[in-house]
Amino acid sequence: CIELWAASAHNEFATFRCPGCQKEHTDARPISCYCEGGVAMMDSHSCGQQCQRKRACGHPCRFMCHPGPCPPCEEVIGAIACHCGKEVKEGVRCHENIEGWSCGEVCGKRMPCGVHTCPKICHAGGCGECEVTLKDVFCYCGKHRAEELKCAQLSQGSWTCGDACDKLLSCNHHHCTLPCHAGPCPSCPYDPKIIGATRCACGKTSAVPGAKPRESCVDPFPTCGKLCAKPLPCGHLCPKKCHNGPCDDEKCEEMVDLTCVCGKTRRRMPCWEATAMDGPMKCHKKCNALKSCGKHRCNVICCPGGADAHFCTQVCGKLLNCGKHHCDYPCHLGKCRPCARVSYETQYCYCGHASRDPPVPCGTPPPYCDRPCSRPRSCGHPCPLKCHFGPCPLCTVLVDKECGGGHGAIRRVPCHVTNVSCGAPCGKMLPCGRHWCQKICHSGPCLPEGKHCEQKCLKPRPSCGHPCNEVCHDGRCPNTKCKATVTVSCPCGRRRELRPCGLLPGDVDAVPEELECTEDCEKEMRQAQLRLAFAFGDNTGSDEHYSGDLVALAEKNADWLSSMEKHLTTAVVQRPVSMSLPEIKDPERRQLLLDYAQQHYRLECIADSDGVVTLRWVSGARRPHPTLSEVIAMEPPSTRLPYTIDFDPQACPRIVVETGTAAASLRGEVYQRLRNWLGQFRCRRDGRNLLVEFTSEKAARDAFKHLKGTLGSDAISPLKSAYLENA
Repeated sequence: CIELWAASAHNEFATFRCPGCQKEHTDARPISCYCEGGVAMMDSHSCGQQCQRKRACGHPCRFMCHPGPCPPCEEVIGAIACHCGKEVKEGVRCHENIEGWSCGEVCGKRMPCGVHTCPKICHAGGCGECEVTLKDVFCYCGKHRAEELKCAQLSQGSWTCGDACDKLLSCNHHHCTLPCHAGPCPSCPYDPKIIGATRCACGKTSAVPGAKPRESCVDPFPTCGKLCAKPLPCGHLCPKKCHNGPCDDEKCEEMVDLTCVCGKTRRRMPCWEATAMDGPMKCHKKCNALKSCGKHRCNVICCPGGADAHFCTQVCGKLLNCGKHHCDYPCHLGKCRPCARVSYETQYCYCGHASRDPPVPCGTPPPYCDRPCSRPRSCGHPCPLKCHFGPCPLCTVLVDKECGGGHGAIRRVPCHVTNVSCGAPCGKMLPCGRHWCQKICHSGPCLPEGKHCEQKCLKPRPSCGHPCNEVCHDGRCPNTKCKATVTVSCPCGRRRELRPCGLLPGDVDAVPEELECTEDCEKEMRQAQLRLAFAFGDNTGSDEHYSGDLVALAEKNADWLSSMEKHLTTAVVQRPVSMSLPEIKDPERRQLLLDYAQQHYRLECIADSDGVVTLRWVSGARRPHPTLSEVIAMEPPSTRLPYTIDFDPQACPRIVVETGTAAASLRGEVYQRLRNWLGQFRCRRDGRNLLVEFTSEKAARDAFKHLKGTLGSDAISPLKSAYLENA
């Protein structure tokens, strides 16, 4: 079909396009037979004649013209002998003659030793070395005997041991110095008949003039006086003059340069010393080069170097990616190979719902399971994760828990938190029975095991009344001087100095130390008397107004307040640098005095932890009119209304300061910073906050603006976070 199509190219205006390369031809290609020796017939592509193509063996193919490779050659090439030559095959065809053939019998050829025959089955190639084992074979010189020796190791029926032959030569005086050898020994090398009767000892002069001819091999050689220059065992030449006897009876003094194994040290020494060394010369320097791993260093002394010497042989030992096994390859650079261990057990998730069939490579994460974690928690809350291995995360459910100090419940605490603190002082009685724990609310014991209370002893001293202030102790207080700071004044109280008390517990009858008054004291006393006579100093005559809670508190402590007003009036009139009041243990009375003195007398007050209040006169201090004692003495109570102010706790404008536990200590700072608004606000504590409540919105806004303006950018105070409410 294709031929007819190609032949149609001979028609007019017809072309033939090759179906393989799609190229158009105007003439169809001529069709040849398979052997390319004639014209192919239309139906079979064969010319019908012999193929005659040359084969690899050289014979032509006798088959009719055919496609594909020629069949095996059937030409008869005659007879072919087997490998050993014992049998011959007749009529062997060409394709059968590959590399000869084996008859299957013992080879029997003579081995290279010339004694034994080959025991192998008829084979191609040589028979190899003789493998016959001989026993009790002596060497050529007869000094050594080999119990077993293969025939191939022999030469001329024996073997050489390598030692000197040492057989007696024909001269009957000298022995053979050649290595153990086959055949007879050579003639004596000292025979005058062979080397000459007048030859010198070094051999450079064949006939020494005037020398007596040697008659025997034992006669000494004549000397020529030239340098010997015979090669020594070390390779140098003998430096002595022509002489009899061996040259190596003395040490070679030739200087040689030796380099150590690592190449860092060179040393010059005599040749005999170098040849006497056991092995190559080594220095004492440590290599310290990095090994192939790039981590460890070579510690070999005089290391030869090279890749083999610095190959790290330590085991790597790093944890593999599976997290279970360690790398057991030699220490290496880069990352370790993945763990090659494989498990042939089915892998399950934690709950057993999901699985993965083996084999499972080590380090493969467990199969994913979408079921919720079913492990119970001690708290009873469920785990929020899906099925997983490893511990469950901490429980974050918000619950109410009792604080560690037992002060009350704390709301919305994560369930896993065990040591809950409310932030208030602990307040538990310590084991000493005299002090309370001052730490922030905590759980567990207040003192570590084996520790004792380290707070200050507050027992009053019998001499001065100050606290002991030594570390908490049992029994009587130690007999030490009092270290408390006291104010020493003159009789009028104008001059004051701070000094240590210094009294011992036994100084009960000691007289308090005083300063002497000066002329200025007398002038001040006269001025004070004048101020008392003219309406108590700087009072302007305007009526004072008190908050309702301050009036109520004063009614409960009327007698005590009346006595305190005398001290406050004295501080206003006498203007002392500082004035300490008697100790006030009751915190309610102490706060009443602080608010009254700072708000209405406009004095500065400082209260320490022992309840001692110190007054300081500042500009603007005055005695209020009427005093708080005069107000609470008014009857009926309705007559007090013009002097009282009621603050609405819900609606009054105020400044809120978040202070935590430090609200009491901040009142004094608020009074100092808002001094211009004294009488227009009050301070009270509401939980953990300090509230500064004002009588008017304008006063609250102005005071808040002033408060923020007085705080510097670097100030650290709770007042920086204060905010305004209801204004």
